[in-house]
Amino acid sequence: MITPAYIRTMAEYNAEMNRRLYGAAARLSDGERREPRGAFWGSIHGTLTHICGATGNGCRASTIGQGRPPRSNRAPA
Repeated sequence: MITPAYIRTMAEYNAEMNRRLYGAAARLSDGERREPRGAFWGSIHGTLTHICGATGNGCRASTIGQGRPPRSNRAPA
């Protein structure tokens, strides 16, 4: 059974993995992120754009490295 505690745990895990993923991507230059790499979505940027759209969290891959995390990882306003 899916409990509220389980949902909280999974949300916390997802937020941590997002922080790690976007932290790693932020260490790349825009050119490095957009470089064609033969991946399914073409580049790291393309993959991140897909993830942002698929999760519906309102993030934009083009803002990575600009000091602003995806909306899902920001504290509520």
